[in-house]
Amino acid sequence: MEYEYIANGFLFTKRDIRVIMYQVMCSDTIGNYNKLKQFGESFLVEASILVPDGQPYDGAIKNLKEFADQLLPICKLEYLDYINK
Repeated sequence: MEYEYIANGFLFTKRDIRVIMYQVMCSDTIGNYNKLKQFGESFLVEASILVPDGQPYDGAIKNLKEFADQLLPICKLEYLDYINK
């Protein structure tokens, strides 16, 4: 393995919505996690929602969009559609 990264951060939940906020870090030697270096000063933010199979996901998308709009002053979340690719 040539590269290895560690996601160091926080997990927040609100009903079905899961928000992960983390910094990407790496170690000097693979398998040794005593000294971690940051790749940058920024945090990555990921918001997701789980919809059971067979359920319409339009309402869930609307809820997640409304939640992302509340975070707009501090971060911009982009929409990725894995279903229609």
